[in-house]
Formats: sequence, structure tokens, C-alpha cells
Amino acid sequence: MSSELGAAIGADELRARLSMTAAIDALESAFRSQDPSVAPLRTHVETSAGSLLLMPAAGAGGVGVKLVTLTPANPRRGLPLIHAVYVLLDAETQVPRAILDGAALTALRTAAVSGLATRHLANEDAGRLVLFGAGDGGGPLVGGNPPPLAGKQEFLKGHPEGTRPSKPPIITPTA
Repeated sequence: MSSELGAAIGADELRARLSMTAAIDALESAFRSQDPSVAPLRTHVETSAGSLLLMPAAGAGGVGVKLVTLTPANPRRGLPLIHAVYVLLDAETQVPRAILDGAALTALRTAAVSGLATRHLANEDAGRLVLFGAGDGGGPLVGGNPPPLAGKQEFLKGHPEGTRPSKPPIITPTA
């Protein structure tokens, strides 16, 4: 990719660069320091093929937008319903710094929000997490390197429970 567009960061590289614990810590810091009422609004655009969502963000760390498409006909084509990219721009110059796999970023963020809630709401003696749903968000949370539960060093044991029998969980239950 052209250097003017910054780095292209795919799903595997994103997961390698950002651990779940680091994602949870970053979200906790952002939630504590930023007022969500001033966040830019998401824009929804109907297209001939489905929908386009634009989710802008701006802060001291950068400016960015997540572009998400929802295309109902794609599953019949053997393609995912949802595709996404995130474009990160420099906060001062607004020069493109990176283009990230938006689906992987969303899965990571979704799991990190659940991990953050678990960190603060789980009983101190909890040792098991049950995930309801069969989507991509659970994989980063209880996959290969799950975060400590409630700040302890023991790792979560994930038990995904699919809501659709036709779609098995993406992650494998652990004992």
C-alpha cells in the first residue's frame, strides 16, 4: 500500500499487536477520561445493496472513522454480511496513519467492553465466564490469551452458548 495511506493492519497483525488486557486497559482509560455525550454521532446511509455506517471519532490520540457495510445478499454469495475498515489519521496533521481491519477491531473492542465490565462487576471468587451468542466478539475474550478475571491472575474459562443452533460458536468451550 502507498506510504501516503499509512500502514495496512489486518486482523492477525491487530491481534498480535494489541492484547486483550491492553485493549481493556485502554478502554477503561478512555471511558474514565472522555465524556461520551460529546462523541460524534454515527451516520447511517441506505445504499442500493444495503447500508453504510460511518462512525467518526476524534481525540488527542488521533482522528478516525470506521466504515461499515451491511449487505443482506452477501451471505447467499458466500460472503460475510458485514465488512468494515477503520481509517486512523494523525491528530494534528490529519495525515492517514493506518487502515485497520474494522471487523477485527470491532470484535476486539466488543470483547474488551465485556472484559472491562467483568473486571468491575464479577465476584472476586468468580472463575467462569459464560458467553451467550455465537458471534465474533467472544473469540478475543476467551480465545488463545484471555485476560485476568476481575484483576486476578487466573484466566477466564469461556463457555460460549450459541443462540442459533444453525451457527455453532466460533470459539471452543473450555472445561
